[in-house]
Amino acid sequence: MAHFSYSITVSKNTTAATLESLMMRLTYGLITFVQIIIPDGQKACTHVRIKYHEFQLYPLSRGYWYEGDGVRIEFKDMFPVITPPYELKAEGYNTSEDYDHAMYMHFTVQRPEELGYSEMPAFVMQKLYSLIGKEYEVT
Repeated sequence: MAHFSYSITVSKNTTAATLESLMMRLTYGLITFVQIIIPDGQKACTHVRIKYHEFQLYPLSRGYWYEGDGVRIEFKDMFPVITPPYELKAEGYNTSEDYDHAMYMHFTVQRPEELGYSEMPAFVMQKLYSLIGKEYEVT
């Protein structure tokens, strides 16, 4: 099991057209836990989304962003990180005219064998293929 922690500080006066980004290295395996912390004082000015190989992964609804003020988002997942480079990309913008703002992201990644699987389970592969808009065929 591996834990990864990252923060992205997004400059004031940025827009969806002038995104700032951060590459977040992970390891091969399954993302089993995600935590995103939006500190107090942001007044929903800062917006962040997370991508896997240019496909929006979090939030799950494409075109949506995480935003808020004093919010902690936590959830379990079973998303495969199986294609190098093993990384995610955080993208953000900040409509505040006064301050840069940071968001914090934490991920737990486990290898399939740590979860009792000898290989990547089919239901996990279906999730990946769904993200990229393809049909997964069990062989």
